[in-house]
This record gives sequence, structure tokens and C-alpha cells, in this order.
Amino acid sequence: MFLFWLALTIPCKKVEQPSAPTKTNRFDIYEKSAVAPSVLVFFITVSFGGIATFLPLYTMEKGLTGIHVYFFLYALALIFTRMFAGKIYDQRGHQAVFIPSTLFIVAAMLLLAWMPNNMILYIAAIFYGIGFGAVQPALQAWSLEHAARNRKGMANATFYSFFDLGIDFGAILFGQIGYLFGYRSIYIMAAISVLISILAYLWILRKK
Repeated sequence: MFLFWLALTIPCKKVEQPSAPTKTNRFDIYEKSAVAPSVLVFFITVSFGGIATFLPLYTMEKGLTGIHVYFFLYALALIFTRMFAGKIYDQRGHQAVFIPSTLFIVAAMLLLAWMPNNMILYIAAIFYGIGFGAVQPALQAWSLEHAARNRKGMANATFYSFFDLGIDFGAILFGQIGYLFGYRSIYIMAAISVLISILAYLWILRKK
């Protein structure tokens, strides 16, 4: 009840109606300027689908017991990286962030494919946290950067649609790969997916 009365004190402006009716597109479901970074994040989050879904089973198969430490270290590295990655993006753009970040993710995937002991598992967690913690906000900022002010929300929605689609697609695809070829192959394919994002990024830079 207190929050209700508090909400009544919030000032608001009346929305001004446009002087002339604006034409709307019935199928306006994405922002064109956000497509390039959104496609890149799709290929990157495919790797997250493999980690979130199958890594606990993979560590059990390997006889390792440090999966809880993996996610703890990943979260710490993610938080730490985001404390300075945004400043790098603001000063030097996505060119200074994307390639190093994705190479960290590729290294993390290859370490998981190898993973002889818990120490390698923990190093992979730190690498993945650093890479993902830097590249995800950089791509999100890029997707919003060139959108018009009234299209920022649609640009953000476009970005997160591809973000979630990558995770879902990765979980489905890697389920079949893991069943046919084993869990190790999941992380090799995840590394390839991130390498595809790097090649796509270089192609985008060349086109621009």
C-alpha cells in the first residue's frame, strides 16, 4: 500500500500526439542497424548453450567434482571484466574488444575439450568469464549505437532475441552432437562457432 501511494507522487509528462499520422509497418519485428552485432552474438552464445546444459554431465563423465567452482570463478571473472571493458569500448570502439574477447572464449572451449583435471576446468572458467564479460556488453552497445532514438528499444530487443536464440540453438544442437560423438566434441564445435563469429566480424569490418 505504501508503494502504491509512493507511485502516485511520481511526476509524468503527457505524451504528445504527432501532428500527422505516422505510417507503421505491421511486421516491424527487428532493427536493421542491430542485425550485424546480433548475428555475431548468436554464434558466441551458442557456446553458452553447451556450457549451461552439458558441462555438469561432462565433468561427471571425466570424474571431476569442481563444477560448482567453475561457475563461481566464471561469475567472478565476468564481474571483474565488466568493470573496465566498457571504458575500453567507449575509448577505442568494438575493434579493441571483439577479437581479444572471442579468442579468450575459443581458448576456454578448447581447454574444456581437453580438461584433464580441475585446474584446467578453473582456467577455462576464468577465460570464458573474461571473454564473455567483455564481448557481450560491447556487442550490445554496438547494436544500440547506430539506432535512431525511437528505435533503441527495438535494437535491444533484436540483440537479445539473437542472444537467447543462440543459447537455445546451442543446447539443441549440442544435445545431438553429444549423443553421437560424445561431450568432448561439443566444446570443439563451440570453439568453431566462435571462430565463425570472428570471420563474420572481419567480413563486416571489410564491408564497412
